[in-house]
Amino acid sequence: MPMENPITREPSPPPAPPPPLTRAGRSHIPGVSHTRERMQRWARRLLTPVLVLTALGGGLFLFLHLASLKRLPSQIEPAARVFRVPVFLVQRLDIRPLQTSFGTALADRQVTVAAEVVGRIIETHGLQVGTVLSGPPPAPGDGSPPASAPPTPVIRIDPETYRERLLQAEALLAQDTAELEQISQEVQNNRELLAQRRRTLASAEEQLKLQRRLQEQGAGRETELRRVEIEYQQYAEAVLQLETTLKLEEVRRKQVQARQAAHERDLALARLELQRSEVFAPFPGVVSRVMVEHGQYVRPGEPLFELTDLSRVEVPLAVPLSRSDEIVSLLAAGEQPRVQLSEHEAAHCRWVGRVTRMAPVADETTRTVRVYAEVDNTQTVDPLRPGTFVHARIELGEVGGILLVPRDAIVEGGVYVAATAPAPRNEVGGNSEEQEAATSEARNSAESAIAERREITVGGTLASFAIVTAGLSPGDRVVLTNLDVLRPGTLLSVVEVRDVQQELQRETLPLFEVVEATPLAVSPGERRP
Repeated sequence: MPMENPITREPSPPPAPPPPLTRAGRSHIPGVSHTRERMQRWARRLLTPVLVLTALGGGLFLFLHLASLKRLPSQIEPAARVFRVPVFLVQRLDIRPLQTSFGTALADRQVTVAAEVVGRIIETHGLQVGTVLSGPPPAPGDGSPPASAPPTPVIRIDPETYRERLLQAEALLAQDTAELEQISQEVQNNRELLAQRRRTLASAEEQLKLQRRLQEQGAGRETELRRVEIEYQQYAEAVLQLETTLKLEEVRRKQVQARQAAHERDLALARLELQRSEVFAPFPGVVSRVMVEHGQYVRPGEPLFELTDLSRVEVPLAVPLSRSDEIVSLLAAGEQPRVQLSEHEAAHCRWVGRVTRMAPVADETTRTVRVYAEVDNTQTVDPLRPGTFVHARIELGEVGGILLVPRDAIVEGGVYVAATAPAPRNEVGGNSEEQEAATSEARNSAESAIAERREITVGGTLASFAIVTAGLSPGDRVVLTNLDVLRPGTLLSVVEVRDVQQELQRETLPLFEVVEATPLAVSPGERRP
């Protein structure tokens, strides 16, 4: 229903319809809406940088404000700070280089005793592992002193067969001796008979000559001459027969003598076999293995027991070729380098040996050469047993008069030395409480010192030490710790003084040992070049 106008009482015109909306939800009024959007875009472009700059400025202001509130620590001069450090005492040393190696102890003599005759074992004495056996009985004529009591055989093999062979050989030898005596008697009889026949032949020859002269003179008879000639021929044949018999008897004597020599060898062999039926230890030692039992039948060459000589033990050791020349020189000079032996590298020396020889050929795989250390167990209470794995330290002569410092104490070719500290004094700007406390600590310390930089010359290295040839003197104290913060003039408090012996105790495998150390203290006021 149309509304009426209160003034004119006429009906009011209907309201105009709203403008159509766009997709963005805004009224689409030509000209006005487009201008408004352009202004909004420019406002956003200007407002974003302003807000970013405002935030950065506020953050910077806040950082500077907080930084201004931070309290700066009091500055302490480096010379006023005290460092507690251990030092190393420099000494002039005589050292003995060591070459370490490993090896297994071997018996110098170890044999397997075997049977030399055939037979059954009828007796055994002390045939047990660990039994100590004496040596063999002394042979006659070898110059050995006679034993108070004959040694007991370890094993006895049935000797009856060898006794019978011995009796048989003795009987044959006795028969040969009797036959030789018979031949000698026959030769003697034939020689006497030959001498008689020769005399008779000489008489017959005289008769024959006489009958021939009578026959030539016509006074003799032919029949008598023939009779004398026949007798002469008979006597000559008898002499010739006896001479032949004597020659044959000489040949027969040689045959019997040869047979006698063979029978003598048989007799010696029978005695040897009888002697070998009793088995003795070839040298004093300990039974390490048993292979037979009582009543067992054995043959020549069959092993009986193993014997080990514990009096001397040999240890083969591998040494680098670079150190072998030193050992060769010592051996050529008639010296036998001393060897310290222990169960492992961290243990103390338990056995002492001597290098007696060196292998002529090196190992091409490991580039090492083998040396042999001999241990005399007769000179020690605790013997080294064969088969023991040992760590060895071979002493290679002595090197005298050298100075050593730990290699870790060297920084850029120099070291810091703890020199005598001067009387502490306050520096400008060093009146803070921390500086006064540090100065008081340095003043009250009994071992106060000051760091002094020294350039040194290193002539070589030896394990964890450096050999110093210039720059240090005996008695100097080299600082070992805080080397990264030390500066010349830094105050020090010496809490520990170490020497070479203490440093060596820290090493697992020391490559040298100190023979003699001579510390030469230097006075505080002494100047060094």
